[in-house]
Amino acid sequence: GDASVGCNYANINAEVGRSSFEDIVLDDQLWNGNLDSSFGDRSLYNQPSYLSNFYFSYDIEKLNTNITFSKSFVGEQLYRTGFISSGSGQGSPDLYLDPYWNSNLVIRSKINDVFSVSFAAKNIFASNRSLSYAEEFESAVIDSNVYEDDSHANPIGTLSDYKRSSYEVLPSYSLSISAEF
Repeated sequence: GDASVGCNYANINAEVGRSSFEDIVLDDQLWNGNLDSSFGDRSLYNQPSYLSNFYFSYDIEKLNTNITFSKSFVGEQLYRTGFISSGSGQGSPDLYLDPYWNSNLVIRSKINDVFSVSFAAKNIFASNRSLSYAEEFESAVIDSNVYEDDSHANPIGTLSDYKRSSYEVLPSYSLSISAEF
């Protein structure tokens, strides 16, 4: 059979100016004078800062089958933009999805001249995904307390205490039959 290996890397510097709403709520006075020009632009939603892929593919000619294993490293992505309550100096920094690894396996077999069957297993190693606040926002906000409710009477911690949360992305599987005419 034939084997092939490939890889690529993309450094993605995609930014947009903050909306007029973001400009209003990110008023310099609310941020204790720490707001500077670095807050003027932000990343695009769900756009990784970089992406790296590697794959290994093997064709088994006798069985008309191709097996491909791929691994990706996905950079930091903007998950949610921050905000500040007008006049209070309280709010939340931008929230980012931290970089993560992802692994996939695809097996495709041609049954005859028309039909083929494919099996795909995505995220086969059940990677954890973590969220974290943007450091520059966290250090600039006046009141970094986290409150139990909107009364702001009972702080239950600070942004640093709630800095990271994580979740596990389980593998997904698919089986498909296709036809080419």
